[in-house]
Amino acid sequence: MLRTRALAQFLPDLVMHPERYVAGQLPQLPFRDRAFDLAVCSHLLFTWADQLGLDWHCAALLELSRVASQVRVFPTVVQGPGQPVPFWDELMARLSDAGLVAERRAVPYVFQVGADTMLVVTHSTK
Repeated sequence: MLRTRALAQFLPDLVMHPERYVAGQLPQLPFRDRAFDLAVCSHLLFTWADQLGLDWHCAALLELSRVASQVRVFPTVVQGPGQPVPFWDELMARLSDAGLVAERRAVPYVFQVGADTMLVVTHSTK
């Protein structure tokens, strides 16, 4: 119901104001460095970790961090039964090696099984 309502609001706006929207596809986005203060990704990263592997996730997060000062990703589990992301530790190490700070933060809701945290990625101040 909620998604149907969101779609019903989005489509007329897209038709009336196409200039508000920019087509893009991770892991390469058509924006300049630090074009945004915040990038939000919902139900793509990690949700599809069983199909989009470590290298794709790393490239996507590096790209989101290139275009935004802060990146927030929700949920931090694989789709379905909410399994942990199998390559989480390696991904966090790669982000750290790239000079990024990545931390999992609790959220005050559970949208799906096991989905009670978001990932927040920022640029290191070092």
